[in-house]
Amino acid sequence: MSGGGYYDLDAVLLGQEHVPCTLTQGVIKLGHLDVSQQGAEHLVEGTRLELPYWAVEQWEDKAGPASCPPAKPYCCLHGGL
Repeated sequence: MSGGGYYDLDAVLLGQEHVPCTLTQGVIKLGHLDVSQQGAEHLVEGTRLELPYWAVEQWEDKAGPASCPPAKPYCCLHGGL
């Protein structure tokens, strides 16, 4: 996200965007995020879900637990501001 601070509109809007992801490794205690597997306690490798951009952004420079395509800017998805 841009470094405009707390009131940066682009940062707020991108933070609400969901990105399709595939888990590259299992994640414990987050089974509730996958509504297709009700009652599962953990997420397994290969699970596909949509995660908020703010969560995915932290994994861009690290080998995080999910593989996600780059998010499109809000203005491209919704025809501008």
